Amino acid sequence: MKISGIISEYNPFHSGHLGHLEQTKIATGADFIVSAMSGNFVQRGEPAIFDKWRRTEMALNAGVDLVLELPVSTATAAAGYFAENAVFLLAMTNIIDFLSFGSECGDLGFLQKCTTALDNDVDLRVFLKTGLSFPAARAKAAGINLSSPNDVLGVEYLRALSTLQSDIIPVTVPRSTGAAKDVRLAIKAEKSENFADLDNLSQIFSYLILTDIEKTPILDLSADIKNSFRKYSGSGKITEIIRLAKSKNYTYTRLQRAALHLILGISKVQKPQYIRVLGFRKQSAILLKLLQERAKLPVVMNLKNGALSGEALTMLDEEVRTTKIYGLSFGKPLRFNEYSQPLIIV
Repeated sequence: MKISGIISEYNPFHSGHLGHLEQTKIATGADFIVSAMSGNFVQRGEPAIFDKWRRTEMALNAGVDLVLELPVSTATAAAGYFAENAVFLLAMTNIIDFLSFGSECGDLGFLQKCTTALDNDVDLRVFLKTGLSFPAARAKAAGINLSSPNDVLGVEYLRALSTLQSDIIPVTVPRSTGAAKDVRLAIKAEKSENFADLDNLSQIFSYLILTDIEKTPILDLSADIKNSFRKYSGSGKITEIIRLAKSKNYTYTRLQRAALHLILGISKVQKPQYIRVLGFRKQSAILLKLLQERAKLPVVMNLKNGALSGEALTMLDEEVRTTKIYGLSFGKPLRFNEYSQPLIIV
């Protein structure tokens, strides 16, 4: 039995993702595909357009066999932390043979060379002082041309596998950029259904940034960024405030993550403490049995059983709390209850 892992957002699921699944099965000969998917918030620092249960159902209907949830602090983290913890989660299942990821270059050898270069790069500060963003400065310091988002993530996946000394075999397939964004824009333009949007959290954001109610450190929210947000806080919507605050030192995505982390009250990226199952295909139920037998972290299928404690329970509480905030990001606020939501089974 061969099992391939995919790290995903499926925001939302589209034909490009379907192509990735099909190419993964061909390239790896996998009998099953397990996806570690972002929950209700995604890496760009915004709410997923549809909730995680709906996106889980989309993925399962398209051929994914088992969907696991990436904890919110991982799902919304910068590329390095995102990749490190997502790969860690898949490794802790102890059932994954391959990690398949899309990349613009589609060249695993090139990405592995980039990984080596980044691990041996020179001091970044010289390039940061020129005004380059951190990702651009790091690539410049390493002497590589790495600007496409999926290539960047691919390198981080490879670094994570190396750090973990994992036996999981990496595989990459060519993938273009922008398809999911185009689908999201089409959904928003059509306005035929209720969808999540960051700007619907603008009042919460303005209140927090103006009152400084959060006294604990917030992930990605430096003093400079906070002052910029305050400077433009009267501009209305979050996306407009971020647009005005954007500078040569901070990318739009970095600012958006900082804004979201303030709203969600996230202070740090935490390594996954449990493996949560969001859904599975009936015909692939053998994977659940295998996961429960081999996993190196607690497997969570029912939040009501109270099996977690300590840091794992704290992480789950953060998921429950931020899901309630996610409900406020819809045009017509929705109420999501993590404890009453059943597994998605197709």
